[in-house]
Amino acid sequence: MKKIDFKFRKAIMGLVLAGGVGVFISCEPEPKNELDGKGPNILRADAGPDKLVVAPTTTSTVTLATIYKDANSAAALNQTVSASFSVDPQIVLDRNAANPDDIQYAPLDAQYFSFSPAALEFGPGEWIKELKMDMKAAGLDLSKDYAIGLVTTATGYTAGGDKFIKVALPSAYEGQYKSTGKRYNYNAASDADQSTNPPSGTLVSVQSWTFDPTTASTLSSKTVAIHAGNSDGGFGRINVTVNPSNNTVTLVPNADCTLNALVLSTHYPSTYDPATKTLDLWYEYTNTSGTFRIIHDKLVHK
Repeated sequence: MKKIDFKFRKAIMGLVLAGGVGVFISCEPEPKNELDGKGPNILRADAGPDKLVVAPTTTSTVTLATIYKDANSAAALNQTVSASFSVDPQIVLDRNAANPDDIQYAPLDAQYFSFSPAALEFGPGEWIKELKMDMKAAGLDLSKDYAIGLVTTATGYTAGGDKFIKVALPSAYEGQYKSTGKRYNYNAASDADQSTNPPSGTLVSVQSWTFDPTTASTLSSKTVAIHAGNSDGGFGRINVTVNPSNNTVTLVPNADCTLNALVLSTHYPSTYDPATKTLDLWYEYTNTSGTFRIIHDKLVHK
């Protein structure tokens, strides 16, 4: 009998094994998604990063929140879900109590707005809709800051997401400004002499700027966000609050501000002039390296 060449036999065995593996793999069942059907089905309200709705007028219709149907499975996504909405003033009051040093908001009474539509229905496969509000705010006391406590009720789903949402009409201090200013640069805070105006002492340099225009955007009836430092947005923003009873100004860094240890100056007053619509701001910050900066920014409404 003629012997089969060893290399040929080895090649045949390889093909057989490969075929067997191929058959074995093709018979393997689809892997099961271990997370399918796990966790709650949530109808989630998202009011955006600032949790703030600005209504251009007392009768405007604005988007209050985006509502997402977060399903835990394909079957749940194909469910029909009905949602209704109401307000709970206690949500706002509880938030105030938990943040005593922040703006204290008045619950916006339901007589000053209505949900539009009054209810939402998600059909099979639908997962995102907008909840709007129709403002009916004529006669509203605009000296206060308002918010609503949103309560969501959904059939077959758990309500989630944002509950505390700020609602504001445009602040009297928002809009376009011409910003002119100076930054006084020191190697350390101890080098600054703030008994003089302008600041003196052992200065490294003074940097000037003009931004025309720069924007102040509404955060509440008395608070606007504007550029921080000598950059028109590059350093983030500061939140500027005007006390209309005496036109004094306070400020704090916005969450997006990148300037370290920024505080209101205690040596130079920050004020608002309603006759000229001018914000005159003094503040300071200390870089992580220890270098010290004093900012004087004068913003005139255009």
